[in-house]
Amino acid sequence: MSLERGAMTVGEMGGVVEAVYLDDWDADVREKPIPADPETVEATIRQIAGRSCADLFFYPDAADVGWSGGRWLAVTASGGQFAVTAQLGEGEWAHLVGDACAEGEAEFAHGGQPATWPRRFLVSIEDAIAAARHYVVDADLLDPSRWSWAE
Repeated sequence: MSLERGAMTVGEMGGVVEAVYLDDWDADVREKPIPADPETVEATIRQIAGRSCADLFFYPDAADVGWSGGRWLAVTASGGQFAVTAQLGEGEWAHLVGDACAEGEAEFAHGGQPATWPRRFLVSIEDAIAAARHYVVDADLLDPSRWSWAE
């Protein structure tokens, strides 16, 4: 599935990530600044792996922090499971696909809120790290063939 939607296509976004923030719901920490380098990002993802809910947000433009219409990537950890979601523009969402054949939903928390999440959008810690490391350097999505548009 191609990610050609809106004004930009994946691979044309580029840039650099200006801000990375952690929301660790277990520790009651919000918008904790994290250095925007691949090694620190990987270490942070490994650290939050066991949390019931933690979200790591990557912003190419620091002015977009807290603004729902901006461009960002989020890695969410929930009980040892991971999801990677991107907003490429206002109302344009994509999710990294873990197992395209997976069916049903799993218990998963986003933004501190327990809910369910499609199993096909759950990814391994290694996939979450790879997507985050790539995004923090290039502000673009890793391997466009592994992303699905949210409708």
